Amino acid sequence: KDVKDIPIPPGQSFTYSWTLTTEDGPTQADPRCLTRFYYSSIDPVRDTASGLIGPLLICSKKSMDQRGNQVGLSFAASTSRLKGWSNCDNMKLVLFSVFDENHSWYLEENIRRFCSDAAHVDTQDPQFYASNVMHTINGYVSDTLPGLVMAQQQRVRWHLLNMGSTEDIHSVHFHGQLFNVRTSQEYRMGVYNLYPGVFGTVEMWPSHAGIWRVECKVGEH
Repeated sequence: KDVKDIPIPPGQSFTYSWTLTTEDGPTQADPRCLTRFYYSSIDPVRDTASGLIGPLLICSKKSMDQRGNQVGLSFAASTSRLKGWSNCDNMKLVLFSVFDENHSWYLEENIRRFCSDAAHVDTQDPQFYASNVMHTINGYVSDTLPGLVMAQQQRVRWHLLNMGSTEDIHSVHFHGQLFNVRTSQEYRMGVYNLYPGVFGTVEMWPSHAGIWRVECKVGEH
């Protein structure tokens, strides 16, 4: 039986091991850790709507210390501002996603727990349906995401990911800060576009102290 078909019961754990090829890992032009994600292949729609999705990092050899922290420069850049950095000071993992909880395994349980008249809830009602479509960052909605704290001039590596339908087209905007992204060249940007199934790694040196927003600039998101 294929290991991917082995179910993991509630409250239990399982450790997966992968054999990675050179092509799977970062190249000289990439960050030392690439952003990927994991999700369930049993029922991808319902499992993802229930929150079974998260980040998976593929790192180059010797890029992690004994505590599991990323070390070393992420980009093979030669600019003077990057010289002298030897450790990643901070790491942020951020999932932008529109969760349709009408497909969640927990829908009926949530109706019983939180609706005052659960017996008369019409799950086909358009307003009820719309109320269960959640525009989230790391599963949090409406400015409830716990603070993404970092220090001024502290090197921060952001792992950004998105998985979903055509509703999941996100334009990630970091207010008051710029970040570096490297493709064939290195660019300094303030907005990063995330399309369904897209993930990316960027670096930031916060230059302005204060409380700033990170948000999606697309429509109702």
